[in-house]
Amino acid sequence: MGGFLNPFNLQLGYGGVYTFCGRSNINFAFAAVQFNSSPKEFTAPSSVKTDVIEGKKAYYFLNYGFSFSTAINKEFGKHVEWVNNSRFFGNGLDRDHVNLQFSNMVIVKLWKYLQLRFDTRLAYNPLLNYKIQFRQEALIGFFYERKK
Repeated sequence: MGGFLNPFNLQLGYGGVYTFCGRSNINFAFAAVQFNSSPKEFTAPSSVKTDVIEGKKAYYFLNYGFSFSTAINKEFGKHVEWVNNSRFFGNGLDRDHVNLQFSNMVIVKLWKYLQLRFDTRLAYNPLLNYKIQFRQEALIGFFYERKK
């Protein structure tokens, strides 16, 4: 889009992690700092305010607030698996101060490497626009996974 590491998102926080079902966890950051960039050609003009650093090809934003993220990987038998990766960051209760990314995938293993995947993604980023982005896919293909 805008070049190397444009856009990017770096988030650092202090909080706790709850681990369950072996490989699944929820991470709560009670105090989080988020630094991100957004390409100039894709950034909504209403997002550019006085507290923004303007670069040659991007705007740079620094925010602090609360965040949580999930990484859930749950198997239902030998052939069905649910994978969820979600992130939330907020430092206010209005549409300009919330950022959400939600990814949910159901994997059906048909044969050794042949899989059917149903993927649903939901995203809200006020830097781009105020609309919720939604994507749903159904994939069939050969996938090689190496798990430790």
